[in-house]
Amino acid sequence: MGAQGCSSGCSKFLDFFEEFFDEYYDTEIFSERIWERLDKDPANLQRFCNKLNFVLGVNTWEQTFSRGIVHYNYRRIDEDIFGKSYEMFLAANRKDEGIYYTPAAITGPMADSMVNSLAGKIVDEICEAVDSQKCDFARAETLMGQLAEIRIADTPAAVAVF
Repeated sequence: MGAQGCSSGCSKFLDFFEEFFDEYYDTEIFSERIWERLDKDPANLQRFCNKLNFVLGVNTWEQTFSRGIVHYNYRRIDEDIFGKSYEMFLAANRKDEGIYYTPAAITGPMADSMVNSLAGKIVDEICEAVDSQKCDFARAETLMGQLAEIRIADTPAAVAVF
């Protein structure tokens, strides 16, 4: 692909990438656009395009061996890693605003306790209603309706651990 094609493709990709994450995460991390800072010399654009394709894993060679970030299963990364990365970003850019990440070792038990306090009694009653001795499925269905009505809002969520 020539520098002109590379320029158009990279520009569109970066616009889409940055707009998606800017809207999804609603953070200033993408306020400074990569494309605006890039040296537009044709040779530099070609190098950038080649490196971007390599990192993404969209070249034929990388696709063959499933290399590159598009082939990685991000669900395997513990939320603490994302949280710590986000905390480091915040520390560098928002020190004065007092925004911090709370580790899963703290948020997990807090969330479990909250869910148990809201739903624990109903779940116990459902289990009791469908016990092999009682088989009160009408009662269990009513209780399931109550359980389905419970709502939890985590309004100050940053990385949504809760």
